[in-house]
Amino acid sequence: MMEHEQDGRPGRGAPKGARRWLRTPFWPLLVLPVLLGGGMWVLREPVLFSDAARVRDDPGYERLLAPPDPRIQPASSPEPSGPLSLVRSNDLAWIPLRPAELRGHGETPLEVVRQTDVSLPDPPDGSPPVVRLNYIGVGYGPIPRTRWPLDHVPTDVRYFDAGGRELSIGAEIKALPRAHATLTYRGRFPSVVFGLQLAPGARLLSTEIFDARTHRIVHAGLGRGNMEGTRLEIYAELTQWHAAPLELVLDVLLGPVETEGWNLEPGRAGTFGDWRLAYVGHVEGAIQGVAPRSDALTFRLGPDTLDRESTFLFRVTPNFAGKPMTIALLDAQGKALSRGGGSWGQIGYVRCRVPADQVASIRIRRHTRAQRIVLTLPMLPGLPDENRAVSNLFEVVMPFVRVRNLHDMEQLIEGSVQMNLQKGLVLAPPANYFPRAFTNITPRMLVQEYRNLSTDKPRPRVQASTQTLQWQRNYLDVIRVWLGKVF
Repeated sequence: MMEHEQDGRPGRGAPKGARRWLRTPFWPLLVLPVLLGGGMWVLREPVLFSDAARVRDDPGYERLLAPPDPRIQPASSPEPSGPLSLVRSNDLAWIPLRPAELRGHGETPLEVVRQTDVSLPDPPDGSPPVVRLNYIGVGYGPIPRTRWPLDHVPTDVRYFDAGGRELSIGAEIKALPRAHATLTYRGRFPSVVFGLQLAPGARLLSTEIFDARTHRIVHAGLGRGNMEGTRLEIYAELTQWHAAPLELVLDVLLGPVETEGWNLEPGRAGTFGDWRLAYVGHVEGAIQGVAPRSDALTFRLGPDTLDRESTFLFRVTPNFAGKPMTIALLDAQGKALSRGGGSWGQIGYVRCRVPADQVASIRIRRHTRAQRIVLTLPMLPGLPDENRAVSNLFEVVMPFVRVRNLHDMEQLIEGSVQMNLQKGLVLAPPANYFPRAFTNITPRMLVQEYRNLSTDKPRPRVQASTQTLQWQRNYLDVIRVWLGKVF
């Protein structure tokens, strides 16, 4: 049996070799690597991974592209409660509504038509496709300059045909219906323009852009430029920098078209197929904001412009946004006066830049058919080479990004890794931190930059089951912050 040297207390003792080791002056040198290794383990960067090919649970994608359910009929929408009243007081106007009228009621199921080869000529039967992609213009960064306005950043544009071949400068680009040397956006890149050709009589109703593999929306902004004839352009600010197929989901109204004219009489209403349209009233001035309340829809009105802008309000059931019809304001000679509009639930508005008493009637055009066209692109052309084989979205290299505020920064993080970002951090950015531009930055580096703006600097952690970027706080964070200050 091994002998132990007792320390004078019953049951306590230590081997002689251990006691001699503790008396030596070198034992701190042996313990120090252990402490440093533990500190480095606490300070280690977390492993962040976002699979570039994993399908996300996106209800928007499922809602748009699920097969039509014959059990869902627009006629099941709640009946209108009667004529609506429009109340105005100073710079506010509101319409008393029931909750169901505020929300609207679903949408009409559309036939989904997929076009996987967007560069094909006319089909064999000789009929033109409903939608054809003529060209794509892409800008990946700003034109060099010291300073840019807060809301607009110009970018050089490279043009490609539908097959991804870059068009040469000169005759090929000049042959495009409308080629731009620059595109101007709010600073989000890639900045893209899609040149589309619609079949005669077709009208584009709405557009969404998805990553075809993950089913996540990848556009941060959309705009539309109407052009001559059946050609138009879709402008988009994308949040996708890696090589992945894209799906352009286009709701297109088709003929034959039914036209009807109305005099603007209070309470005027009519039925168009499964849809019901009713005139609510008008206000002088431009609507600058819409806010729902529990029992009303409130509009914030701006001052009348020099040419006396006015706004006309309508109700469409089951909902205004998906209506298969256009509403145009006309003067006494039948000239169109409409200048855009908007909607919320069942309520929509159309505005014009003339006093309301100069609007004599409206013209309603109803398209009797509609399709949801899905154009599939192999990937966005002209991507940086380093992003062509990326599997982890946190490692995508973004050559240039610009954020105006914290909201922009959070949107960029969510869009670039296609995850939801947990909010709630106490953020304290330094004065004059925004607007801010970054070059050759990855989403991982951007998350680190965002975390450094917080007061307690928690560690990011990916919750794979919910595809959420969360923040982890525990006792190790206290040690980590302290070690970070010491070392």
